[in-house]
Amino acid sequence: MSNQTSTTTAGGTSAPNTEKAKQVAGEVGDQAKQVASEAKEQARQVAGDIKEQARDVLDEARSEFRQQAESGTKRAAEGIRTLGSQIEALRDGRPADAGPIAGYADQARRKVEEVATRLDQGGLDGMIADVSRFARRRPGLFLLACTGAGFAVARLARSQAGSAAESSGSSATRPVSLPPPAATAGPLGLDAGASALA
Repeated sequence: MSNQTSTTTAGGTSAPNTEKAKQVAGEVGDQAKQVASEAKEQARQVAGDIKEQARDVLDEARSEFRQQAESGTKRAAEGIRTLGSQIEALRDGRPADAGPIAGYADQARRKVEEVATRLDQGGLDGMIADVSRFARRRPGLFLLACTGAGFAVARLARSQAGSAAESSGSSATRPVSLPPPAATAGPLGLDAGASALA
């Protein structure tokens, strides 16, 4: 009987403890759910704030880039306008108003005079030697200069052909035929026929 009483007492005190533990566990679980829900909501709000701030920063960067680009475009336009007015001043014989363009024109004049002097002194052989030396030293620039010169000559020839056709009064232009290449050695020692095939 004493055994039974101790079991009942132990059973009687154990039941309220179990229920109390269940109740505490339920409250803890509810609080954990509430904390998790609040944390989830706060994370969502923080993510929304970050997105909004990133959008604002991006919009601000775009606006600033556009302002700087417009400012650079205006500076470039003003520089080109200034260059045009300096060239006009040089053309009109006002070198004081020409700014640095007058100096550049003077340098170009000196270079042209140097080329003319070299042509006078060295003749055709000297010019060919100078061109060959330049082509070996700076091949890329040499090819670029040749391309530019070819373009300029083609434009000049086209404009001359156009003005000749207008002055003759004919409305139709006829193609210019070139003689067939001769099988003789060219200026560089190459066979003209072989270089045409290459």
